[in-house]
Amino acid sequence: MRTKNLVFSVFTLLLFTSFAYAQVTGVVVDDFGPLPDAVVTVDETGVSTTTGEDGAFSIEAQVGDNLTILNPTSLSEMNVAVTGMNLGNLNMSASAIGLDDVISVGYTTFKETDITSSVSNVSSEEVEQIPIPSLDQMLQGRAAGVNVSIGSGQPGASGTITIRGSNSLQGDDEPLFIIDGVPVDTDNFRSLNMNDVADITIIKDAAGAALYGSRAAGGVVVVTTKKGNFDQKLKLQYRTQFGVSIKPTPNFDVMNSTQYLNYQNQYGIGTGAGLTPEEISQLASTNTDWTDVFLKNGYLNSHEINASVGSENFRSYTSLGYLDQDGITYRSNLQRFTFRNNAEYKKDKITVGANITSNYSKSDFVIDANRDSNTGGELDNPFIVPYIGIPYYNPYNEDGSLNTIGTIQSGALNADGTLNVSGANGFPNTPYLALNTLVMNEDQEEELRTVGNIYADYKFTDWLSAGVNFGLDYQDTERYYLDHPNSIRGQLSPSTEANLKGYRYQLRSRILDIVNTTNLTFNKTFNEKHNLTLSAFLEYNKEYRRSFGYNANGINPAFATSIGGLVSGETVEEVDGEETRPYIASIVGGSQDRGLLSYFGIMNYSFDSRYILGASIRRDASSFFPESNKWGTFWSVSGRWNISNEAFFGKDLFNNLSIRASYGTVGNQELFTPFGQYDLFAPGSGYNATAAIYPSAIGNPELKWEETAMLNLGMDFGLWNEKFTGSVDYYHNNSTDLLIYKPLSTLSGFSSRPDNVGEMINQGVDLELNYNVYKNQNFDVDLWFNGNYNKNEITELYDDLDIVGSFYKGYAKGSFRQVRWAGVNPADGTPLYLDADGNLTGIYSLDDRVISDDKSLYPKFTGGFGSSISYKKFTFNMAWSFAAEQYRVNSSLAIVEDPSLASFSNQSTTMLDAWQEPGDVSSIPNPLLGGLRSVSGDRYLEDASFLRLRNVVLGYTLSKDQFVGLPVQSIRIFAQAQNIVTFTKWRGFDPELNSNSSFFDYPAPRIFTFGFDINI
Repeated sequence: MRTKNLVFSVFTLLLFTSFAYAQVTGVVVDDFGPLPDAVVTVDETGVSTTTGEDGAFSIEAQVGDNLTILNPTSLSEMNVAVTGMNLGNLNMSASAIGLDDVISVGYTTFKETDITSSVSNVSSEEVEQIPIPSLDQMLQGRAAGVNVSIGSGQPGASGTITIRGSNSLQGDDEPLFIIDGVPVDTDNFRSLNMNDVADITIIKDAAGAALYGSRAAGGVVVVTTKKGNFDQKLKLQYRTQFGVSIKPTPNFDVMNSTQYLNYQNQYGIGTGAGLTPEEISQLASTNTDWTDVFLKNGYLNSHEINASVGSENFRSYTSLGYLDQDGITYRSNLQRFTFRNNAEYKKDKITVGANITSNYSKSDFVIDANRDSNTGGELDNPFIVPYIGIPYYNPYNEDGSLNTIGTIQSGALNADGTLNVSGANGFPNTPYLALNTLVMNEDQEEELRTVGNIYADYKFTDWLSAGVNFGLDYQDTERYYLDHPNSIRGQLSPSTEANLKGYRYQLRSRILDIVNTTNLTFNKTFNEKHNLTLSAFLEYNKEYRRSFGYNANGINPAFATSIGGLVSGETVEEVDGEETRPYIASIVGGSQDRGLLSYFGIMNYSFDSRYILGASIRRDASSFFPESNKWGTFWSVSGRWNISNEAFFGKDLFNNLSIRASYGTVGNQELFTPFGQYDLFAPGSGYNATAAIYPSAIGNPELKWEETAMLNLGMDFGLWNEKFTGSVDYYHNNSTDLLIYKPLSTLSGFSSRPDNVGEMINQGVDLELNYNVYKNQNFDVDLWFNGNYNKNEITELYDDLDIVGSFYKGYAKGSFRQVRWAGVNPADGTPLYLDADGNLTGIYSLDDRVISDDKSLYPKFTGGFGSSISYKKFTFNMAWSFAAEQYRVNSSLAIVEDPSLASFSNQSTTMLDAWQEPGDVSSIPNPLLGGLRSVSGDRYLEDASFLRLRNVVLGYTLSKDQFVGLPVQSIRIFAQAQNIVTFTKWRGFDPELNSNSSFFDYPAPRIFTFGFDINI
């Protein structure tokens, strides 16, 4: 009997074991049938397999285990519990696994079909792995109505963002940026690692922007970073990129040595005057292309490792990154180290979490004496030299090193061999000053930045919850300039007579911005059809700014890069028989606190997923305004009708159709000032460089909020089972009580004071379209397009004035008021103009200035389009961006078409076709007339419209079955190119600018990179 029991027990154990660890089977499918090459992994054991051509798989597992299935093309994942030995069909379609169901608008989230406001969403797949350290630039061409003007090709430089045009005259037009619930500075995004970004939502109308009240006049950009997933085993990813930045090709030509010397000889100016053909030929044997000297190919390399893991109640995401990017000229570089950790714990009724990123960046800048923009007309700027550099000058010494001093012929040395710093021999107009500055002087900035928040939510019941969020944005920045005492610039500091030379500037600034938000939310569904959400918020925002620095002259060359090299301010020198102290350092600095107190409420109501209503009201109190006007009230109402959810709606053509409407108000408290807002007093220097304080502005006790009323009407649609989707929106914004610096009589001792004057209308249309051309299990082709038309008009100014500075009543902001250039008189080569009545005249008069109807700094049309193609394991993505009907003054071209500079500055090849004798038809006046820049009118107002191939990416994914025995889930290899080609009429390096005049700006380079992602 015992023997029978033993045999039965062994048999039962074997049978149980065979069921416990048996072959679990299933078929993975997506929207188009079986999905081959999907990776199936048992979370508990790590055992993996891949699906066959029929999507089927078989893997050893037991009931209760969890499977992770990885789509080899989209890299999306699905988690499946093992409930039996045959799991049947496992659907990996986007709708089945809940992708893109929810969109964050900052204070709350909505299902896509419940959003009543106008928003655009940019996913991580669209922005990650693109080699631009600044996130704001990546929005160019990615969303309708979002225009990003790239002001500089300097690595890490920020662009200027406007959403749906401008709503203010001198107030801040840029949107509010929110990262994981923390408002951050919009001027600098170089410290954010784009690969940490999970989602970007752009809020464009009052239904979403009114939630942010005073800070949302320019719209809102909500950035959500990656958090990992619950019930997820440890996942590691290593990413790297290597690339090169290629100097752009300028859309202009300057003379070579032979052309330039013959031109000088023809008009009897400069070195070429009086030279024989043989002498010209000999001197022209040196023909330098200064773009080859000052512009170079930069490099890029980046490395990142991130890890995500999750359990039933906990999830986290951690990343470490390093980026090193060179610019296309010397002393133009960005190094960045990034760290991020996002963690969240969720159990029963409570959710707590923390997001923190701490980053360090170091930038080397292109140097110029202006010290503000690092570009412009200063002769240190390397981007001026390709225009004006004299081609018969040799940039190299006999040993092949760069010639940073020049020769007697170039005017760098006086006759006695001493350095010519006065410029009497024309030296400052040669390229050697720029070479000398690049080699010997320094301009650097270091930034330590921490952005983080901690949050907690508690659910009292299924329908009532409360939450709190505390966030901070901390920046510690140090800026450092050095004019080495042995450099040419250093020889000018503090004066040419001083015995000790050199200049050093150092400024350290700290900004701490804290925000605390608490909320109480009611969310309940009645009778399975009525859903009501009510939320109440209290928010406090405080900003602390501190800065301290110095300007000092006189540096010991042996310790030039150390503060210990500064000469004592007590050092006495004798000038004209009098004792002076030329080395006393001047102290700079500031201290400022700002505050904002807000309370607001949000209501959302949905009936049967057909009718959705929303409303919000917010009260803001700002320390910027006087006590009587510090409070502002902003509100919105909105609605949505999902027509396609109605019983009567036939879905033969439209499977999705909805309309939206919103109206509300937002405010603006920001004026463009050096320190963020105006102060009545400022520190300065008094007698003999002693510290002092002086009145810096006149206050305005009646100053109040600038307010914008926003109307939006929109429609979302999907045709042919979501094959063709899109949205169209019309908006009308009316801004009142515009903030501006109103001019004052000089008798007051001040030029202006802040005031509320005028009104402005900003209106237009947004369009977004997506079309899936073809899709099956191996091949997928998608096309996308977005565009915006924007019309702006200033409708009121003040005191019944039609013109105030550069603002013109009845015209768009950014319009130009100039005398109209009408060409060259063939009879005598003199300029021709149109007078105010449109009649031809040869007399230039400011009274004939007219305002351009159709030419503005701000484009009327912006947008982008592109494609996304995948074939098996290959992917190909392409993105274009465009801006049309935007104009800039090409001041750079005006310099090289100015014959008064031809004796020491190169000229455009267009000058070779200048008027010479009666009857000549030319666009260039007689060079003997001299410089005409001051009377050029709109001659150099040029069309800066462009179409640019922004980005192309080709990728290939290697799946797990190609790495047998290695813990690798997949490897993606990619190559990409950026700013590949630009079509434009603009005659210069780059039409993408953020100012009304182009003056030797840093152009955006072409960038080519190769990289790979390893997923473990």
